[in-house]
Amino acid sequence: AAAAQNLVFFLKTRATTMDAAADTAHKHECFQEAQTLYQQVLLVQHELLHSSHPDVYATKHSLAELLDAMGDTEAANEIRQEIVDAYDPPTT
Repeated sequence: AAAAQNLVFFLKTRATTMDAAADTAHKHECFQEAQTLYQQVLLVQHELLHSSHPDVYATKHSLAELLDAMGDTEAANEIRQEIVDAYDPPTT
């Protein structure tokens, strides 16, 4: 999981630092691969760690940041809210 996160960080950084003239298809491909890897990391973490483990929250936060960078602010905010709710569950 840690190795995958390092690769994801590289892909995200590469995509976000490409200049405006960069191939947008390649940029999108980097973002998509990073998103897939984050989702796979979360699956592994859920199998090995409890759902409230700090590494799980860190990965979710990183995924939210990636989604925001990809322009999917709504999905990013849903994940952020999920994290907040886990720390401070809404009262009913």
